[in-house]
Amino acid sequence: ALGKTFSTEYFDGRLDDTAIFDSTLAPSQIIGLANQSAQPNALPAAVDSPLVALYRFESSGDLGRDSSHVGNDLTSYGDSVVQAAGRYGSGLQLGGSNDFLGVANDNLGDITGTPPGVPLLGSSYAISAWFKPDSDALSNAGIIGWGNYGSGNQVNALRLASGDGVNNYWWSNDLNVDPIPGGVDLLDGDWHHVIAQYDAGTGLHEIYIDGVLAGMRNAGGLNVMPENFRIGTTNGLGEDFKGMLDDIAIFNRALSADERAFAASGDFTAFAPVPEPATASLVLIAASGLLGRRRRSTK
Repeated sequence: ALGKTFSTEYFDGRLDDTAIFDSTLAPSQIIGLANQSAQPNALPAAVDSPLVALYRFESSGDLGRDSSHVGNDLTSYGDSVVQAAGRYGSGLQLGGSNDFLGVANDNLGDITGTPPGVPLLGSSYAISAWFKPDSDALSNAGIIGWGNYGSGNQVNALRLASGDGVNNYWWSNDLNVDPIPGGVDLLDGDWHHVIAQYDAGTGLHEIYIDGVLAGMRNAGGLNVMPENFRIGTTNGLGEDFKGMLDDIAIFNRALSADERAFAASGDFTAFAPVPEPATASLVLIAASGLLGRRRRSTK
């Protein structure tokens, strides 16, 4: 019932925008509902989502915008960081010479912080990315990375390896896939998808290329430091990517087969989506009970 609870407990006044969700909401979502800057069916993923960073490069004026619930926005550096046609919608084009996205005030080579929520120390993780390198891309073209380069197991970085493979390296303890099984050519001018993931509980470290398991091992000792978070380069700006990147996502755990397929398809609503109010179960209720309040128009 709406407007009535137990027995004769009837509400005397007006109600508006009553919504029911099947998951908890982040503080920013609650504030958005309260001031009507967000609508229930347009809210970002719930706070318990494993997705902690998502860069889709859809805003030409803000290529570093994080579309996850965390809001880990980055800043563009270099003259050749531009928007172009991506794998899904728009993507990020990089010129291969000190062109990258990083945290604010990331002056070339300086040690900087890592956005909140990004897996550190020995935590589980998954990194998903679409990439299309130029034919003359560097042999160690960095897609994304963070940590203390130069110290064993203190890094989590993903890069092309010798132009023909993919390397998820921790520094001195790497998972390298080169060449790609099945004869896949990563410099063929087409888009390719990569997922590198690690399950701290089992020690399983894997790399998937275009949906196929390309390499795996049992590993341990990971101790990633909160430094040097960048997209488009790794190893302290010494491994710059030349070409296109799209839909780079970071998760705080390893993904299932279905979840890897969702990430590859560009459907990130699969990770703790906010349901339509009409079909949600009774877990959280947000209601406005202000007398005489007029509904604001929404776009």
